[in-house]
Amino acid sequence: MMRLSIITINYNNLDGLKKTIESVLSQSFKDYEWIVIDGGSTDGSRELIEQNQSHYAFWCSEHDKGIYNAINKGITHANGDYVQFLNSGDWLYAETTLEKAFAQINGKYDIYYGDMVQVNGDDNQNDSKKHNLNPIVYPDELGFFFFPYNNICHQATFYRRTLFDNNPYDESFSIVSDWAMNLNLLFKGCTFKHLSQFIVYYDNRGRSSATDQKHHEERMTAFAKYVPQQLQIDVKRYEKNYYFSRHRKSTRWIMDKAIAFSQWLEKKLSKKEGKK
Repeated sequence: MMRLSIITINYNNLDGLKKTIESVLSQSFKDYEWIVIDGGSTDGSRELIEQNQSHYAFWCSEHDKGIYNAINKGITHANGDYVQFLNSGDWLYAETTLEKAFAQINGKYDIYYGDMVQVNGDDNQNDSKKHNLNPIVYPDELGFFFFPYNNICHQATFYRRTLFDNNPYDESFSIVSDWAMNLNLLFKGCTFKHLSQFIVYYDNRGRSSATDQKHHEERMTAFAKYVPQQLQIDVKRYEKNYYFSRHRKSTRWIMDKAIAFSQWLEKKLSKKEGKK
């Protein structure tokens, strides 16, 4: 059976960390090692980690340089066949989630990705009924054109650990490095396999979910770095034709509706004139 390394990173997210710890400890699947990387929290997270340290293969609480620096640190301590990045605030879908997933993970593919439920609420209770939930099911096959506009859920994905040998997350990206990694692995010829099950409840309030100007700039930089130049040209051509096509269809829809309204109004007015 494949062995799993779970890497949890945390910084001053005590309530979220409680949910994550409870979720992992409740799993029926036990063939995992757990690595917890805390960024030197001052909100009680360190004390909670110490209380549960018997469950970890490794843990530390010290200053780091951000999300992906913490993830890279965790990877250096991982020894499993596959790695899952389950951040504080995220929790596994059910107590049998990992058991069901690893009944399908046989080492044939480099990356196994499952589905996720996006959590958009502000309630910190581990009760799915109290959140605004958005279930997301990914396609069974991920073609190239999936990644320029989408991404699979980092927390719902199991990566072959050796993919990160001499290939860490790019720490120059503070928001999109997981997406950049997927682009990188895609063009290295890595294989992806969809697990048709929900893996995780994903807390959508983190920095990586932001869609501000910095997020856009990082995506453009990563795209230029990892996507072959000829494909970049093709994508730009596709986008131009796609948006022109959508605009043309939208314009025609408006015209059709306007014509239909005019015809309806003309009939109404004709009837009114006839009554007079």
